[in-house]
Amino acid sequence: MFFETSNRLLRGARATRLVVLSRNLPCAGASMARYPHKTFSSPRHWRVLSAVALFCMLPLLTVHATPAAHFTSLGELETQLDAVARGANIEAFWNRVVAAGTMPLVFGQTAVFLYRGDGESVEWRGDFSSWSPGWDARGERIGQTNIWRKSLQLLPGSRLDYKIVVDSNTWLFDPLNPHRQAGGSGANSEARMPDWKPSEIAVRHDKIPRGTLSDDQVLLSERLGYAVTYRVYTPHGLQAGATDLPSIYVTDGPDYYRDDWGAMLTVMDNLYARDRLEPVVAVFISQWSLDQTANRRGRELVPESPGNCDFCAFIVDELMPVIEANYPVSHAGTDRAILGTSLGGLFSTYMGIWHGDEFGKLAIQSPAYHYHPGHFIFEGLMSADSVPQQVFLNVGQYEKDFMRPTAEAAAHLRDIGVDLLYVERPDGHGWGHWRTVIDDALLFFYGKDLAARQTNEPGI
Repeated sequence: MFFETSNRLLRGARATRLVVLSRNLPCAGASMARYPHKTFSSPRHWRVLSAVALFCMLPLLTVHATPAAHFTSLGELETQLDAVARGANIEAFWNRVVAAGTMPLVFGQTAVFLYRGDGESVEWRGDFSSWSPGWDARGERIGQTNIWRKSLQLLPGSRLDYKIVVDSNTWLFDPLNPHRQAGGSGANSEARMPDWKPSEIAVRHDKIPRGTLSDDQVLLSERLGYAVTYRVYTPHGLQAGATDLPSIYVTDGPDYYRDDWGAMLTVMDNLYARDRLEPVVAVFISQWSLDQTANRRGRELVPESPGNCDFCAFIVDELMPVIEANYPVSHAGTDRAILGTSLGGLFSTYMGIWHGDEFGKLAIQSPAYHYHPGHFIFEGLMSADSVPQQVFLNVGQYEKDFMRPTAEAAAHLRDIGVDLLYVERPDGHGWGHWRTVIDDALLFFYGKDLAARQTNEPGI
């Protein structure tokens, strides 16, 4: 009966997705550590996985509020809001809300956002609404007061960026939420469900030795007709005479190495300090013009057509020879990876299809497969019968336009026998998400042992 119930709950889930998501459940970590990216498909495997997954899900089914919510249940909060709508003491109610010290107030999977302020309309726009106006974002006024509410059903462990929008044009941080996340469009408020845990591997520790990040290096490209800036990271304690090191090329490089965005330098330093990562040279390619006034990623990361990509040619024919002449890196394509997010994920996919000999490892985060000018890349991937030997593929479960094509790509890659690590997270399209899985990609490609690829166990 137990197996029948658990199978009914999990019927229809993709095997790869189930295994990946189980890594976020503490009790499943040890069970899955031996098989971090294996696809299970036999009836026996499904019965075992179903039992483990259901057992691990039981704590998530417990209804609980945030520790300081000062409301014992969602019912009590609703009763208080109804009373305020009928004219009860607003100040007394609002003092209780402020005393909670956090926002949203969480009861099980229900997240209640509250805001107090004047306006004709109040919205909560964020990852949960694709940052768009409409029903998913619109708040409800409580009676004739200036208190507004938005209730959402969120996945356990969710972490989401958002802002409050008053009268469609005034964007505000949530004054009751102390958490912020920086990003390309500026900082946002950050909603954290109780089961969400920060990525400790992305936190800088003073006692951890740091690798070396070079100053800006400038390479004048004949193919592009302008100069490109890049920086190179080498790990701490790299032995003299080291040779044939693997390398990873990173588009949107400055975004990845900023500690408040991608935190990739911190991640690599922490992994080296724990002796979990082989020495890797990282090349961070800037998307900015020399005077920092023009962001060129839109034209650089979206090739015009199959086989027609100037920025690809710059990397392969101009940048790679410079790196290989000045750093102790391997010249073998199997030792080279390329990493990018969004348009950068689209670009990494292109490199795998049309430059797979040069890049044997692809790290693809939230790829913009739905983006029309580059849709031929997705079509090329889905019709390919072979791609580089290893692919790390990652998407957030709140990335509505990104989820379906990314899941389809994962299924196709699995079908053609690619060594794939596919990771979905209950998160959105931003650095608060991407920074938490960079270690997964690095360890998948260059981890010192198989168990090291499980990066979310307690104590990291």
